[in-house]
Amino acid sequence: MTAASPSGLGWPVLVALIAGSLCAAGGTFLLKLGANGATALSDYINIRVFAGFALYGIGSAAWIFAMSRAPLSVVYPFNALTFILVMVAGIAVLGERPGPAVIAGSLMILGGIGCIAIGSLA
Repeated sequence: MTAASPSGLGWPVLVALIAGSLCAAGGTFLLKLGANGATALSDYINIRVFAGFALYGIGSAAWIFAMSRAPLSVVYPFNALTFILVMVAGIAVLGERPGPAVIAGSLMILGGIGCIAIGSLA
């Protein structure tokens, strides 16, 4: 496996990981919007659902790029960034209000991702 740095996490990989997380979060959010109020199978056939799947596809390409250049043990934890981004979108757009435990858990996820990123770029 070729790597941009000894740990495999150079700037191009980090950008791909963030882009992959943004696309996955955007895709999840669009799927949620497309599924809201659906009662029949045909209700799920709409532009938001298709756009959500398209973002997932773009995000998958970014993840594949990152996995081809860095160890899986470094790349995969960035998947958790998607959870944070989806939660932020839910708060900002849907008016959701997470409780203290969700906020605390989210901060722990961000701390873990930060440790991996800083340690891998060093």
